[in-house]
Amino acid sequence: MKAKILSPNETVCEYVTEIMVMQNDPGVKISSMPIFAYGVPYLIFKTKKGILGTKNTGYLTLFGQTITPTYLTIEDDFIIIVYYFKPFALLTLFRTSAKELTDNPTDLLLVNSRYGRELQERLLNSVSVNDMIELLDHYIYSLIVESKVQTQLIYATTRFAYRSII
Repeated sequence: MKAKILSPNETVCEYVTEIMVMQNDPGVKISSMPIFAYGVPYLIFKTKKGILGTKNTGYLTLFGQTITPTYLTIEDDFIIIVYYFKPFALLTLFRTSAKELTDNPTDLLLVNSRYGRELQERLLNSVSVNDMIELLDHYIYSLIVESKVQTQLIYATTRFAYRSII
């Protein structure tokens, strides 16, 4: 299996610590790899569905914190891209806490179905790892922009309400 660690694009580096890309060796039909406790939330995209422990997983899986080590098993040729987030990013971008997802990863489509399905289809139809990373960067950047706009709206609304009371 080939693996490499990449630095995040400057548009997402405020929320992403690093990106890992893995590809299995050609001809290997089944790959099983450990998922270790890393202490931070992360998003995994896989070009093939797999089995995480004893549960089937989709293509995009969001992890809070992994405390209990488990295994990810995937058949056939695959590419895996993992985005490791800074600790605060899960709540800010996905509106869910790492505690809710501790040892209980969830399909991204359940957390963010609005953009998740389109992202998944575009990723599965991508021809290169670079294209996949670009799509994931764009997705995460759109979440960053959306969260900042919402924060500004909350601030403005709160400020307006406070001034109307005085």
